[in-house]
Amino acid sequence: GIQYEFSFRTYRRYCLPEEEAAEILMNLLEAGVAENMHTEDKEKRFLRLQGGTVKNQVVFRMECAYGDSRLRGSRKGSVLSELRMLRRYVKELGGQMKVLRDGERFQTEIITPGR
Repeated sequence: GIQYEFSFRTYRRYCLPEEEAAEILMNLLEAGVAENMHTEDKEKRFLRLQGGTVKNQVVFRMECAYGDSRLRGSRKGSVLSELRMLRRYVKELGGQMKVLRDGERFQTEIITPGR
């Protein structure tokens, strides 16, 4: 299985429309689960999802195990292509998105302006 950790301690409700927050969170969750499925060692599978409000911005972070590229298969429908679509959506909202791959970890950070 996958070890999950969710934290939204500093998130203020209604600072981002619910539909927009839900769209971002669902995409991050789906990408994290999919990336974990490409991790051969089941003991290393994890997904950490955090959300918070800092000043006038909403910040979402997702960290998960970085899967083995040999297990990915075709590029179509890959995690990275899903994240590209999410990046466009975040940009439409006036936000920014960073994706980092570091050894066995995969991180995504999204910052959007609050409403």
